[in-house]
Amino acid sequence: MGLAPTLFCGGGWYTDVEVAEACAGLGYVDCTPRGSRPSYLASGERWASLGAPASVRLPSGRLLLAIPTTHSLGDLARALVRGAPMPQLVHAYFHDTDLLGVRRRALVALLLRLLATRARPTDLDTLSGVIGGESPEIAWNDVARL
Repeated sequence: MGLAPTLFCGGGWYTDVEVAEACAGLGYVDCTPRGSRPSYLASGERWASLGAPASVRLPSGRLLLAIPTTHSLGDLARALVRGAPMPQLVHAYFHDTDLLGVRRRALVALLLRLLATRARPTDLDTLSGVIGGESPEIAWNDVARL
């Protein structure tokens, strides 16, 4: 009731031009791109590489706003513990299953509280509205990776 999808993130970080075109057609913001290649992907598996939010020009000519995922929970924990510099945009991800166990749920809550001491929290819908008109335009071929 009252819910409408606005965001998309490819399972296992998979994407291809057809998925990107479908997202653009539905008006979604794509959160599939990552700043670094997932270590578990086999050579030749497609993924999207993006270091900062961008408007991706697709082969159809449509634009797809993309906000990259920057940190897994482990990446975020290591960066916060080390006091590492954070990018201007931190988009950490976790899975719904991370909320099932008490320890993992506590870790998520702790990391988000720590991150909030170093960055201004927001949500992806708000962020996409702010950066939508300001993000640089890049070509799909500069995002798609094998």
